[in-house]
Amino acid sequence: MTQHFFIQRKIHTLSIIAFTFIILLILLFSAYQEKEKFVLASSTSTPSPSPFTFSLSNSGNIIINQGESESVFITANRISGDPQLVEFFFAGRFPDGLSGSITPISCMPSDICTVQVDIHATVTIPVGWYQIVVSGFSPLSRVQGTEFIVNVIAPLPSPSPSPSPLPSPSPLPSPSPSPSPPPLPSPSPLPPHTLAPCSSPYLFLVPLPRQARAHSLPLHLILVPLPRQARLL
Repeated sequence: MTQHFFIQRKIHTLSIIAFTFIILLILLFSAYQEKEKFVLASSTSTPSPSPFTFSLSNSGNIIINQGESESVFITANRISGDPQLVEFFFAGRFPDGLSGSITPISCMPSDICTVQVDIHATVTIPVGWYQIVVSGFSPLSRVQGTEFIVNVIAPLPSPSPSPSPLPSPSPLPSPSPSPSPPPLPSPSPLPPHTLAPCSSPYLFLVPLPRQARAHSLPLHLILVPLPRQARLL
């Protein structure tokens, strides 16, 4: 009887040990499966995206005449992260006498994107150098900025109009030939006259007719030499 009780107790103890061992094996197997699931889930999970970062640059300084406008181009460069919308604005106080606009006001740089900044100078703005700062903002990134210089100069004076050429002088009319004077009438033959005595033995005074006085000689009288025979008389 005692031996039979001892055997039953031993069998009961072995049963408890075997049951406990089975429970431990089940627990270990379950833990191993959970570990495999965790490792598998960790290896297949997607990494978290990197934050969006960008930088700004501009096309350079500009020169503006008083009363005119010029343009500058602002470029947003994506450095990392998924593309995000970048909004642009003027930072700080805008100088008196200058005004500006940004077109478009925002852009999304897949790699780069560009906006145009138009700057207008009034006629009364003093000549000089002015600094303009343009900033870009994205909700998932820090604010970035870029600056450029506006050089305002006085416009060059407009050239005076060239004088119109003087008209060429008209040619002078050629003088018409003056009419030739009418021919003088031939003197009528002198009528015979009586020789008047003269103080000289060799000359006599001969009066001229009226026609000969007007057309040929200025004197009314002419001295006519006598032939040798008349001198002797």
